[in-house]
Amino acid sequence: MIHKSIKFAYLVMMAVSAAMAFIIVRNFDEAAISGPSYVVWINESDSSSSNAQTAEMVSSFAQRRHVNVGRLAWDPRNESYRHVYLAVGDDGAESTSWMRDGYPYFSRDAKTDVRPFQESVNIDPTGYYLVFGPRSDASELLRGFNDLGFRGKIDPLLTPTHALEFFGNGALLWCFLIIALLTMLTVASAIVFNAKSYGVQRLQGRSFPGILGRDLAQLARFAGIAAAGTAVVAAAALGWYNGLNRFGTYLLVAAGFFAVYLVIALITHALTLAVMHRDGILSAIKGELADRWLIVGSYGIRVPAILLTLVVGTAVISSGLDVREQRERSEAWKAAGPAYYTLISGGYTGTAQERTVNDKIGQWVRDADLRGDVLLSKVLPPAGGPGMLVGGPERDVLVVNDKYLRTHELYDASGARVTPSDPDAVRILVPERYAADAERVKSRIGSWMQVLTRNRTGAPIPIRTGTLRSGQSAFTYGSWVEDHDLVIDDPFIVVMTAGSGVIPNDEYMVMAAQHRVIFDDPDKAMSSAAAAGVGPYVLGVSPSAQEAADRYRTVRREFSVQVFNLLAAVVVLLITALSVSIVYCRKHAQALFVKYISGWSFLRTHRWILGGEGALAAVLVLWTWQRTNSLIAQSEAPMARPSLRQELVLGGWEPAVAAAVALLSLALILGTLARTNAGFIKAHSASLA
Repeated sequence: MIHKSIKFAYLVMMAVSAAMAFIIVRNFDEAAISGPSYVVWINESDSSSSNAQTAEMVSSFAQRRHVNVGRLAWDPRNESYRHVYLAVGDDGAESTSWMRDGYPYFSRDAKTDVRPFQESVNIDPTGYYLVFGPRSDASELLRGFNDLGFRGKIDPLLTPTHALEFFGNGALLWCFLIIALLTMLTVASAIVFNAKSYGVQRLQGRSFPGILGRDLAQLARFAGIAAAGTAVVAAAALGWYNGLNRFGTYLLVAAGFFAVYLVIALITHALTLAVMHRDGILSAIKGELADRWLIVGSYGIRVPAILLTLVVGTAVISSGLDVREQRERSEAWKAAGPAYYTLISGGYTGTAQERTVNDKIGQWVRDADLRGDVLLSKVLPPAGGPGMLVGGPERDVLVVNDKYLRTHELYDASGARVTPSDPDAVRILVPERYAADAERVKSRIGSWMQVLTRNRTGAPIPIRTGTLRSGQSAFTYGSWVEDHDLVIDDPFIVVMTAGSGVIPNDEYMVMAAQHRVIFDDPDKAMSSAAAAGVGPYVLGVSPSAQEAADRYRTVRREFSVQVFNLLAAVVVLLITALSVSIVYCRKHAQALFVKYISGWSFLRTHRWILGGEGALAAVLVLWTWQRTNSLIAQSEAPMARPSLRQELVLGGWEPAVAAAVALLSLALILGTLARTNAGFIKAHSASLA
């Protein structure tokens, strides 16, 4: 009979394969459209063809080539919603049924609707076209666009690089490696613990191929039943979750993961059995081979498992802190009210029209600022900028416009609310606690303004100075990719209006591209963009609160995977501790019994193995402490790489995590050794009774 630990390993392999397949197919469904083979990206146009001509070309192409083509577009009011405008050329294709039945989403968060291609006639032709056919069709479609004055390129929908992106941000990769390690350890341990059974089979004349074949036959029967059960459970769960949409794709991905784990398990099984087969039958029956081989093998896996637990434990804490931060950001965005940032196309960059388009977009934002339709909010970094003004601690500088003051309550030193005034001047509002530095603030801001207005002519721009009540916070409208906080305390507020003429068009354009231009009415934003002639370059506006909520959902998912990874790593540590304890007690069973009846204490009896474990724990903590201090010193050195500080994900608290992992490792070896020792003593006593 095969050892029950091998059955456990196979069940874990199937369960993890099913879970990882769900995560990957879900990630793919939320990031891409299932079905097409190639994507034609049209990113440049000479404006010689109308939208109607382009739509007619695509529709005719689909009919002529008997292939479906989808125009992918994001909702201009919410970029998390996707539209597929489908030109049908193949009535029997699966994608054709989407027009009638809707897109068969796998993830509940995949927001995709399918519409007739004719409805895309008012959309700028540049963008992504999904080709539900071979590369030859994609190439022919691109040539059709070229004939109309467009330029672009062809990409396969799924490449190895894209596949790695759907694999997650590292959490799933760690999960895969940990389960692979757990599989190897569990299978190898089970084979070695079953050494006496294999020795008896060899004594009965069974050859190595015969023993291996017998094991594989038993495993095949068990794995078949277990796989069927896993598939039934998965089908029931997915039937409730999404009505079994994309179930075939899900099964293929799950089978792929299980196949990789199965190869690892079978290789480990065969190699371990081969190593055991090399020694004498009598040694195998006595278990001496297992004792000698397994203790080395267990520590060969135990040491990397301890390091892996340290890495994953650090990731869990970091991910947990990220969850808390993103939850706070999401709640802050909800409280901020309607806020939509602009999505500027990058398709025209690098072309001859880039400067002209940038100026047109900047003028559009300037006009919206003059009308009071947009809110501006930009944090200037302290290092090397106007934030270094007071000669003491660095402070943030927040550049805003009048609408920001109407939207957010800020109070001056007298307690009165700060309201818009002096539309032709720049106002510098300094926290009361820094009022003594007002003149220096004014001087430095003036120098910075000279850089912005280097091409401006006319009278100097007046600068007014005011005082803010200390202890106030300001909402920055910062996106999640920025380094500064969403809410900052006691910043210098610089109020710049479109009427002052300080902000040039190119700076307005940069602020729009950096999500520093905020609209509260998406319909007005898109209609004004179309009226200003920049509609083709403004892809839309997206709700910042939705982005924050999506980011919060993403980090929660990653945190759950990291917690699972940590639990799996602890299981690996537990199994290695159990293996070491069993082998050690089996090898020294008689000596341990003698020491027991002689009154030796537990610590004295096992001082050598506990001393080795203690040394291993000390090395782990000291190495982490030395590495952390080295990174801190390097990051504080002049001209240090910013990435050095990013390696300290816990801000220098990594040695504390290492100490916790070391204590956990010691606790596991103490617990398993105490239990195993008691079991061997009890069994030896019973044999003498």
